[in-house]
Amino acid sequence: MAMDAGRELPFSDRTEAGRLLAGTLMRLRPARPLVLALPPGGVPVALPIAAALAADFDLLLVRPLGRPGRAGSAVGAVVEGDPPRRTVNRNMQWALGLAETDLADDERRQIDEMRRLRLALMGGRPPLPAAGRPVVLVDDGTAPGLVLSAALSALGRMGAAELVLATPLLSPTALADLRRVADEVACLAACAPGERRGLGYRDPAPDEAGLAALLRAAPGIRPEPR
Repeated sequence: MAMDAGRELPFSDRTEAGRLLAGTLMRLRPARPLVLALPPGGVPVALPIAAALAADFDLLLVRPLGRPGRAGSAVGAVVEGDPPRRTVNRNMQWALGLAETDLADDERRQIDEMRRLRLALMGGRPPLPAAGRPVVLVDDGTAPGLVLSAALSALGRMGAAELVLATPLLSPTALADLRRVADEVACLAACAPGERRGLGYRDPAPDEAGLAALLRAAPGIRPEPR
């Protein structure tokens, strides 16, 4: 059901959304899942989920691919890993006239940026392995469906035993699409396509300095010093 104009969100901020989502995921607690946050906005949502599930926590860094600096030009995404996993919508690529060399150049830039971010936010701690365990991927509801789908597909190729997407907001169309690549989708509110970014939270998405502070303060994470 789409949200009515002017209707308030069923949560006040990202932390509360995370607590509410955690309540829908308690069946996973005995399995000690891996909780992965999509920064920036997914981090304050994911931290209370990881705490409630007594789960390992990490970031999953995903960067769009396309024409850098041009809004709406993303045709795919690259997900960090060893090796990084790339997903490209070929029809979108051809429609925008992007050559393979364009994507390869952008992919190198985005991989460099992901390495920089992991060093800045996690002290260079390598990503925790997803193979053979349940994984909860957490977003705040603002990541494009293409990015969420690429992340879930990459985690499947990494050997995750079960894939759960947890996000406060999704459109019914996105929900149907993402259920094809996730074993479960936990969502608190449905909204019309394109409406998610305009709904807003009381708390802004943290910037890089704010993310670093959140992660340093979170118990059990302890990013390694650079």
